[in-house]
Amino acid sequence: MFKNLFNKKKQTIVAEEKEYFTKVVDGETKELSIVDDPLFSSKALGDGYAMVAGENKKEIFSPINGEILSVFPTKHAIAMKSTNGLEVLIHIGIDTVELQGKGFDMIVNEGEIIKQGQLLGRVDFDYILKNNKSPDVMVIITNLESREFTLTTNPENEYVGFVKLVG
Repeated sequence: MFKNLFNKKKQTIVAEEKEYFTKVVDGETKELSIVDDPLFSSKALGDGYAMVAGENKKEIFSPINGEILSVFPTKHAIAMKSTNGLEVLIHIGIDTVELQGKGFDMIVNEGEIIKQGQLLGRVDFDYILKNNKSPDVMVIITNLESREFTLTTNPENEYVGFVKLVG
């Protein structure tokens, strides 16, 4: 009676697993390679994407599910780790470290578990522009190793890109 139950051959299921990334601001997504800073455009820190905030947009959202590793003291950058182990850096603006935290209000803390789409903080992009800084928001995956980030081009897609984890 139980003979077939215990003697079944194990099936190996190979699933293509991807980590999907969403927008961090409401605005336009662009290739990291066209960001006006060689540190980011050369992908020296890793691959990812950049976003240009839409007019009157001030909120920054999490692109992944995971944990906050660090909120920089100047609040212009947040390091996080996805539930799949990808290390992600959100860098708000170019040379915005020089603003010493002015114009940034982050509401998350180190060690906090976050959900994709969760509000991380607010940014005064007008203040960034008035101080002659670029308001581009970069999302960098710093530990891709042999994996690649793929930016999607469909503006109606909920996700802006993905990293293929296995398969």
